[in-house]
Amino acid sequence: MSLEAYAEVMDAPAGDRPRTIAVRRSGMGQRLRSMTAAWAVLGLVVGAHGGWRIAPEPLTLISHMIAGLMVFSALGLVLGLVSGRARHSLVGGACGVLVGVVCGPLPGQGSLGESVDLCLVMGALAGATLLPWLQATWATIRALSRLLARRGHAPSP
Repeated sequence: MSLEAYAEVMDAPAGDRPRTIAVRRSGMGQRLRSMTAAWAVLGLVVGAHGGWRIAPEPLTLISHMIAGLMVFSALGLVLGLVSGRARHSLVGGACGVLVGVVCGPLPGQGSLGESVDLCLVMGALAGATLLPWLQATWATIRALSRLLARRGHAPSP
């Protein structure tokens, strides 16, 4: 709402004024909020799991959850800026957990828990970035195809 429109609403008599003023939410802002929240949840899960493996004490658990929250929230913000979607991240993370459980401990990983955490993060990263990457790749292929078609080198799709 513009400043002039807001002033006009506020100058109207009290009975004619709307009770609430509708605020339009931008798509980018909503995507950033949802991605940051989704990755914050993933950070809490990974932090809690890692803290529990190290020492099952409340202080260790809470400190690892806070660390995971800080690191993963920032990562979610960056992924939201590159057009990642929260739902895709969470689905990818769930698929990553299934892969980690089914495949068992990966070579170089000490336990199943470490493999599951790694697969959770890798699956969530793949879920957040795969669709935007495919869309960008397809747009590039279409643009190059049109450019070549204009020059008479290839048929346009």
